[in-house]
Amino acid sequence: MLIGIASCISPDLLAVLHRMGHGDEIVFADAHFPGHTIGPQVLRADGIAIPQLLDGILRLVELDSYATPLVMMDAVAGDTLDSSVERD
Repeated sequence: MLIGIASCISPDLLAVLHRMGHGDEIVFADAHFPGHTIGPQVLRADGIAIPQLLDGILRLVELDSYATPLVMMDAVAGDTLDSSVERD
């Protein structure tokens, strides 16, 4: 039995995290992100906020120090930004 895994981490996500290595990337996006056009594997986490999901994941894996650990989408002209997103 595994202990200490956040309830927001699905078995499929846990398997993906297990197989990841140096240079691998994972994208956290809203429901409108065209994930299926970018790659064959899309895992949904409906109803789970990204900060909650990241908190659960960062308990399990270390960020790759050989790569840029975080990239955020650029704002588009006319967007209203929510500064709490970056803080969270």
